[in-house]
Amino acid sequence: MKAISNKNGLNDEKMRFRRLLDIMHEAMSRLSMEHMAPHTFGTEVNLHRAEIHMVQAIGEKEGINITELANQMNITKGAVSQTVSKLAKKKIIKKSSPGDNSKEVRLYLTEKGWTGFENHNMMHMQMYDTVKKYFGAAFDKKIAEFLSVMEDLNSILRIMEKEK
Repeated sequence: MKAISNKNGLNDEKMRFRRLLDIMHEAMSRLSMEHMAPHTFGTEVNLHRAEIHMVQAIGEKEGINITELANQMNITKGAVSQTVSKLAKKKIIKKSSPGDNSKEVRLYLTEKGWTGFENHNMMHMQMYDTVKKYFGAAFDKKIAEFLSVMEDLNSILRIMEKEK
């Protein structure tokens, strides 16, 4: 049996895939708009998305060094160093060299950094509450399904990156 095509020559399967891409684009746009604008997170200084996520990573593993942070966040050491410098200027983090090794830098949150960390966590908990309320009893099942789909999507995107 031949698949029915529309006026653009797309069959039902390809039309569903196109709809999926449209929905993903809309969701990414909404997330991007929310996350792209800087927020203070109670710190009195604007923090961009990359900065607050680095604050989050440092707060979860205080004393982490640049290399470990780059590996954990899957970004270059240069990108980490640039963001660390910005956060230090904003007095969100402090750098410390352990003992006699002045080359190694360990990263810690300041009081202002901990404020940002906590408020960012609260924002995530508000999102969690909204999603949990929306899905109700199906929450665990929906999250498991979504995690599986997103893991697959990341795998597909990695393959596509390698094919370029």
